[in-house]
This record gives sequence, structure tokens and C-alpha cells, in this order.
Amino acid sequence: MKRKIINFLIVFFSFILGGTYLSNVTTNMTIAQVEIAYVESATLGKTVDAQGIVTGKQKVAVITESGLQIEALHVVQGENISQGEALFTISLEKLAEDILLLQENITMLDYQIKDAKSNRDKTRRDIQTTSNRAVEAYSHVIATESAKVDVAKKELDDAQKEYQEYISENPDSSETKEMLQLMVNDKEQSYTLALESQEISIYNAQLMVGDANVTISSDSTPEQLEITRGQSQRKLEKLLIVEEMEGVVISPKDGRLDDILVEVGSQTTEEPVMRIVDNTGGGEVTFQIAKNAADFVEIGNDVEVSLSGSVGMKERYISRVKSIGKEEDTLSISVDVSLEEFELGSTVEMRIVGEYQVYDETIPIGALHMESKNRYYVYGVKRNETIVGTELEVVKYPVEVLERNAERVAVQGVIGEVIVGSDRMIREGSKVREGN
Repeated sequence: MKRKIINFLIVFFSFILGGTYLSNVTTNMTIAQVEIAYVESATLGKTVDAQGIVTGKQKVAVITESGLQIEALHVVQGENISQGEALFTISLEKLAEDILLLQENITMLDYQIKDAKSNRDKTRRDIQTTSNRAVEAYSHVIATESAKVDVAKKELDDAQKEYQEYISENPDSSETKEMLQLMVNDKEQSYTLALESQEISIYNAQLMVGDANVTISSDSTPEQLEITRGQSQRKLEKLLIVEEMEGVVISPKDGRLDDILVEVGSQTTEEPVMRIVDNTGGGEVTFQIAKNAADFVEIGNDVEVSLSGSVGMKERYISRVKSIGKEEDTLSISVDVSLEEFELGSTVEMRIVGEYQVYDETIPIGALHMESKNRYYVYGVKRNETIVGTELEVVKYPVEVLERNAERVAVQGVIGEVIVGSDRMIREGSKVREGN
């Protein structure tokens, strides 16, 4: 009986252990397999990474006369073009209409200029004639009125002389004496009236002369019309050149077509039709980064740049730095590049490295997770000993990021081991197993 009990217990515990083993095997097949790394001391530099697009520093605007109709475009945006290459064609039918209209307008302006000059000359002659006549009338009034005054004065003098001679010979009162006195009075009154008439006539004649001698008002109508004619003539000469080129407009420079600002059927304006990046002017890349992440950035700093996806970095220098954004919380960084090394429109990666510093706690960059803005965490592991061995449990650690580069990040708040990668989704409390 005792032996049976012992055999039963052996079978029972073997069954339990076997079930546990099978359970662990099944669990290991279903739980996540993770890659584990350790917190290590490392030297990190203040590093900023960003991306930008290569653009040309010097652009040439292609401008033609306004009002012309685009008949065809011979290039596409981004295409490399050569000096003298056809860019677009103007409608010759519409061009011929514009040329004829300008020629007719210039002819009309010639007639208007001629008429304006003739009218201005006639106005000046009429004013001069009126002035001359007023002066002549004034002289005539002076002479006429002076003669009247002289006659009246002589008659007065003669009457007074006759009266004096008579009373000297006949002192007693008589009818003849009274008659002579009346004559003197009459002549005095006539003389006074002659003086008054002379004064009034001279005054009126002076007014006539003043009115006739008004300043001739400025009339620049002919000159204004000549300016308009000159503008039309210059535009006509440009259109005739386009007509001579059979409506084809060519590139003034070697370069890359940066912008096409018209389409077939549209009309040109005073704005550019196209913009060409001049290859000889070099290129630049503009990157935007948060100001608080790059307080060490300034003009002249070394930067490393490379084409996106390529291997190897090239050293360049920051040429311009300015604050942008509504609160000026972003830095716009410009770096000059050679268009022989970097193609226009290509994506360029940039890295700026500041001063290096030793950090006691750093982890691989792949272990860091962001929960929300400026809030980070990592997953660590807690090793629990069980009857069948060591069990790994996921633990979540909130951390503060001190510095980072492309490979490692310096943090505060991590204890022990961290999970760098997992073959499936994990969370705090998950059971995991370490990969081989």
C-alpha cells in the first residue's frame, strides 16, 4: 500500500511539472520577444538634425511685354535649360494685331501733338495781340485826354487874362465886368472837368493794359503727348523684335527653370512669365528648427549636410540665421551649397553638432518613447523568480531627456535594463521574453 502511495505521488508531481513546462512553452510562443540594452555612460554632443530643399540663390525673371497671348510652352518646371533655348511662343496673330494698334496709336499721337502745339502757339499770339492793342489804346487815351486838358487850360488862361485887363482899365462895376467874370468861372469848370476826365480815362486804360498782360498759363499738353508717344514707340520696337523672332522667347541664361507663372492661352502681364535659377549664383538650403533646441547655433557654425538617402556628410558653414514664426520661436538656418554637388529641388539632411559632454545615463535612441509634447518614457524589465525560472515583466519609467544624437539619448529616471525593440505590442505589466 505504501508503495502505491509513493508511485501515485510520483505520477502526480510529474504531471504537474509537465503541465507547467507545457504551459511555459506555450506562453513563450505567445508572449513578445524583446531586445534588451543596459544604461551606459557615454559622451554626447548637442546635435540638431533637420531637412531642407535645395534652391537657387540667384533667380532671373523672364519678363516680356504685357498683353501678349501665350500660344505654347516649350519647357517644364524643374528642367535644366541653356542660354538661347526656346521657352515659350507668343501668338503671332494676336501680336500682329497689337503691332498694328500701336502703329495707329502713334500716328494719332503725332496729329495730337501737332494740334496741341498749334493751339498753344495761337493762344500765345492772341494774348500778345490783345496786350499790344491795350498798350496802343492807353497811349491814345493819354494823348487825347492831355490835349483836352491843354485846350481847357489855355481857354481858362485867356479868359482870366481878358478879365484882368478889363478891370485894370475899368475898376468900376459894369455889365461887361460881370460877363467876363462868368466866362472865367465857366472856363474854370471846364478845366476841372477835363482833369477829372483825364484821370478816369487813364485809370480805365491802365486796367485794360493789366488785363491784357495776364501771365500765360502753363500748357504741357504737347510734352505729355510726346512722352506717351515715346512709350508706345519703345513698346512697338520690342514687339517688332518678338515678331522678328517669329514669336519665340528664349532663355537669357543657363540654369534651371524654377517657376512657370503662365499657361497656354493666358496673357502676359507686367509680372514675370518664368523664373530661372542661375547656376553660376550657387544654391542654398534653408532648414527650420526650434530655437530652444539650438541655442548654440550662429552664423559661421560648422554643419554637416548630405543628400537624403546618401552615405557620407559634407562640411559646410551657416550663412544666415533669423528668427521666424508668430512668437519667433523657430530658427531659419541657411547654408550655401554648390549646385554641382547638390541638385536643385533635392532634399538635404543637416546635422549641427555643438559641445560634447559626458552623461552617466544614456540609452539607445530606439528605447525612447514620447507620450506627449516634452513628455517621454522608456520600457524597462523587472526580473521575477518563479518555480520554473525567471519571468520578465515590463515596467514603464517616465524620463527626462537631457541630450541626444542620432544613436543615443541621455536621460534621467531609468533604472537598470531597457527594452530597445519588440516583435509585438507591449505595455506596462506585459510578460516578455528576451531574444537570443
